[in-house]
Amino acid sequence: MRHDRQAADLAAALDGVVEEINALLRSNRFRCGDHRWLSGRLVEVLISPLKTAGDERAVVLTFHPTRARRSDLAGLTVRLRDANGQEREATLDAEGPALLSVRTDTYQLSLDPAEVGASVKGVEVPRARRHAHGFHAGPGRGRPVVGERRPRRSRREVLLLQAAAAMALVGLVATMLVDSTPARARVDVRQLSGECPDPAEGAGRTVDIVATWGGEEKLRFEQVLDRFATTTGISVTFASSKPPGPKEAYDPDRDLAATLRSRIEKGCPPGVALVPQTGLVRDLAGRNQLIPLEPVAGALVDENYNPAWRELGSVDGDLYGVWFKASDKSLVWYNVAAFREAGVAVPATWSELKEAAARLHGNGITPFSIAGRDEWTLTDWFENVYLRTAGREMYDKLARGEIAWTDASVRTALLTLAEIFGHADWLAGGRDGSLATTYEASVSKVFDDPARPEAAMVFEGDFVANVIADTPSVLGEDARSFPFPSIGPSAPGPVVGGGAATIAGEATGGDVAVLLTDDPDARELIRYLATPAAAEPWMRAGGFLSPNKRANLDHYREPASRAAATGLVNATSLSFDLSDQMPVDFGGTPGRGMFLRLQEFLHDPSDVEGVARRLQEDFEAARPVP
Repeated sequence: MRHDRQAADLAAALDGVVEEINALLRSNRFRCGDHRWLSGRLVEVLISPLKTAGDERAVVLTFHPTRARRSDLAGLTVRLRDANGQEREATLDAEGPALLSVRTDTYQLSLDPAEVGASVKGVEVPRARRHAHGFHAGPGRGRPVVGERRPRRSRREVLLLQAAAAMALVGLVATMLVDSTPARARVDVRQLSGECPDPAEGAGRTVDIVATWGGEEKLRFEQVLDRFATTTGISVTFASSKPPGPKEAYDPDRDLAATLRSRIEKGCPPGVALVPQTGLVRDLAGRNQLIPLEPVAGALVDENYNPAWRELGSVDGDLYGVWFKASDKSLVWYNVAAFREAGVAVPATWSELKEAAARLHGNGITPFSIAGRDEWTLTDWFENVYLRTAGREMYDKLARGEIAWTDASVRTALLTLAEIFGHADWLAGGRDGSLATTYEASVSKVFDDPARPEAAMVFEGDFVANVIADTPSVLGEDARSFPFPSIGPSAPGPVVGGGAATIAGEATGGDVAVLLTDDPDARELIRYLATPAAAEPWMRAGGFLSPNKRANLDHYREPASRAAATGLVNATSLSFDLSDQMPVDFGGTPGRGMFLRLQEFLHDPSDVEGVARRLQEDFEAARPVP
């Protein structure tokens, strides 16, 4: 049943892409140097008109997968027949977007996946039965046809074949190939390091960018950068916090502050950094290590963002950051089958959450999976509880250092959090096991086996969808979410109305682009990240919210994402992540400050007084001297 729906979705997506490409290629409106993006659910295409040496009109098509990992498709060969019955092959490339050059006068494509077979990363892709897509670009409009499918194909195999078919179809194999294609810019992915990087091989125009994304998020941002490189001709060196390879093979390092400090000291700062901490932005700006963005992107920020986001990217009134990604960090994700088996309803209040946990436990299902090894998840737990028990005004005072961490409101939040952390049997692996669990592993424990999970719930932001995409669970069917419950009189979710919003009951996070070198290519990337076009690939893929008010909300597949994005885009004020607002040595450094003390609290939830005292001592030590 699920595969039937996937086949129908594929047919609808290809239908729209095919019709639009046919109309464009039949028109005479294109001029050399013009570019146009076409976006489908599985693929997006850049059409670049040119003239061949014989003055024949031709087009270069550059296509990117949007709902499959490019690295997983590396080496997959698709056989294509042109209108004259001649065959040629296209092999998908892990190093960048694939290019095809075609004439635009006659073209026809038929693809029979029965002829498609490849070994991808050791996984044999079986040959399909009678499953074909085709169209002929003539006076009428061709429509893809989805035929019979093998009944029980794995989700991975379905995605591989669908993406291969989509890319081949959009290729529009021509009766004559252009003799040469233009040199293409590329994205070179490296591991985040505090050392000065080696220059990219064969680099012309190049920009260097760093971020802390890993796993699916890293792959999605690569697609964003692919689009930038293809559109501008500027290659990108992208250093991420996790090296390439299976997630079991590495231990992530998310200390972006230490990386930036090291590279600045060595005289080789990156051109652009995606920073999740406003505290780090303030620190770098205070040291005169950031380039002010008003002359670079100020007009774009005014055009594309509401004032709350400009203010959040400014230090003492000067613009230093462009917000690329926002996060709703007030969600609890749950395994649908586990809730159904235990007869548990979605909780709206803290008391109901505890009742649900007790009922799940009584039915032999561990309620929670907690990522204590990635300490930032523990700060998110605390912030959501504090926001609901202390209220927005006290939350902002604590963020500004106007009340102490020994305040009664902090102790109340810790005591409330202990009502869950204090039940070791409610935590997958107990407290010690939780302290050894990474963020990605915490999500996998809930969704790797939809029918028999290791835990029923995991708390974190909307970006959990990126990790779920790497599991057999299907969003909306096996995996769903609900707003972090209310505590006392607090609201469980966002308050939205009248075209403006205050995210009163939610903690918000995000990633802001800052400029560290006054380089023209780095400035170009900053400007690009401020446009709605930059966000579109990730919006369609899911697990992403854009604060850009001009981004088309229809690109979100899930209604919940559209609703969350509407609130974030229109927000007049934001309860931004508390730890990210703190001095970096207190709120954003592994093994120190909030990270360390909340790990200690997970280990011993009874030590409320001691944890509060040590938090205050750490805050005083990290507070900048006036």
